[in-house]
Amino acid sequence: MSAPHRTPQDAADFPTDLDGAARTDPSRTGPPRSGPARSAAARPAPRPRSRWAGPAWGLFGVLVTVAVWWAFTHAAAGASTMIAAFRPERMPGAVASLFERGVVVQDGLTSLWRLLCGLGVATGLGVPLGLLIGSYRRFRWTSAPVVQFLRMVSPLSWAPVAVALLGVGNAPVIFLVAAAAVWPITMNTAAGVAALDPLHLRVAETLGATPAERLRTVVLPSIRPFVMTGVRLAWGSRGWSSSRPRCWGSAAAWATRSSTPATGWPTTRCSW
Repeated sequence: MSAPHRTPQDAADFPTDLDGAARTDPSRTGPPRSGPARSAAARPAPRPRSRWAGPAWGLFGVLVTVAVWWAFTHAAAGASTMIAAFRPERMPGAVASLFERGVVVQDGLTSLWRLLCGLGVATGLGVPLGLLIGSYRRFRWTSAPVVQFLRMVSPLSWAPVAVALLGVGNAPVIFLVAAAAVWPITMNTAAGVAALDPLHLRVAETLGATPAERLRTVVLPSIRPFVMTGVRLAWGSRGWSSSRPRCWGSAAAWATRSSTPATGWPTTRCSW
């Protein structure tokens, strides 16, 4: 009579004496098995990070920057009063004098208002233009030469045109900020429309959504991160870089109100 056949499942359910001996006798066991669980157990626990580590390293970077600034201004100043005026030990007194004259808050609010107005105009123009470029291929092909050419024009190059057409004041500065910020917003909006999943539009169309409803419920929510990225790039790289024309506008206003011709670069108070 032959012995009953044992399946692998029976062997797992009913361990043999050899298995029991291997569990009880350490000398008969092999090396520790390697695996995710064993490696995770052998890995030391990570050390808890202090919440002050980030601010401490940031403060260290500021101190290093001030030290390099101090060393450079003292080493390179020599007989130059221009470089000596930028020494870091003179900064507290200069900042205090600005607050005493009351120009910091006023100029800061004026510059912030101009920048926000310029970004609003750029967003109002860049988002629709980006939707058209990203949605319609023929419009993208038709507008590509003009858009690419205008993108390459420096925003500061529009300063004489802005002053000639809009005069001095807030209008030319808002125009220059909008001219600098409209292209990052436009390109990021077009990229967001191009990255939109066509299946989402097909599902909305199958459910009977009108083009306006598809735009409101599918397209705009999907491209929102792209638009915000464009606004952030416009604020950081183009918006603040257009602060130089504010001084140009102040210089033009000074030259216009002056009774004598301007023979050099006028020294005027600029709103940064």
